[in-house]
Amino acid sequence: MPNTYQNKPRLKADVKRLLGREGSWITQLVGSAQSSGPRPWDLNLDIGPMNGGPCLRLHGELLCTMPNGPEKWTPIHLWLPPEYPNGYPCLYILPRKHTKIKKNHPNVGLDGRVYLPYLSTWTPQSTLEELLRSVIIVLAANPPLEDTLLEDVAQAALEGAAMVARVGWQLGREVMTAARTRATQSQARPSQAGSRTSASSSANPWVVVNNDASGPAPTPGPFAQQPGSNPQQHVVPDLGQASSSSGNPSPAPRPTPAEATDTVATEPGTECVVCLENKKCAFFMPCGHVCCCMGCGSSLQECPVC
Repeated sequence: MPNTYQNKPRLKADVKRLLGREGSWITQLVGSAQSSGPRPWDLNLDIGPMNGGPCLRLHGELLCTMPNGPEKWTPIHLWLPPEYPNGYPCLYILPRKHTKIKKNHPNVGLDGRVYLPYLSTWTPQSTLEELLRSVIIVLAANPPLEDTLLEDVAQAALEGAAMVARVGWQLGREVMTAARTRATQSQARPSQAGSRTSASSSANPWVVVNNDASGPAPTPGPFAQQPGSNPQQHVVPDLGQASSSSGNPSPAPRPTPAEATDTVATEPGTECVVCLENKKCAFFMPCGHVCCCMGCGSSLQECPVC
């Protein structure tokens, strides 16, 4: 018991009576309640809201009626000031889950503190039993708590929907960013591939064929097909076998095509297999196939026929 209390004998007697150690006050007070009765009252020493010093705090439960609902046991805190019984106690209601204190309640503030005429007219002869009995009577006539289960469920649903929307927006943004990156890379890849093809094709000594009858005759390279040979067999140069005396043979220079620009195909079978619009023209293909125009062939790295 703290030394700050002025009337310790009275304090001990009231606390023992309230805790049920003498008599059965709680049983008489809530004798008509449900079988699942209140939790036993306990006593703690804590910093009270009265003067900021150490105060005794009684914790228990009172039966409060819910509007249009069942009766529920509601936790309360009863603080006893050092001036007790000359000073009046302080009572707080602690709402449970899915409940809250009504706004503009005449006897209970939003912080849970209880205001009663019995407290405003407190005298040293007042008792804690009479205080709690008046609390039950007043709160039964005007319940201070209201059910918030539907509001909590709706709020949780709104928060969940907002979270899903945020996640979807973030995923959509990431997908759009990845799509833009792939589009940028795909636009830059043909030009790079065309430059690599042009650089590598300048050293390929293959046959250059021109399907235009009006143009010059095809110029055979060193590995061109000889008359009378099988057209299905392609001559593969053996550049790895070189004599020690002569060295590797130098490739033949690449002929310049007769057509500087592509022309539209006018006869069946002469159109490009890629764009199906321009006419096949002279282009270096390692396999010997002439199947595309100059524009499409500049960006190809492999034969579309093979």
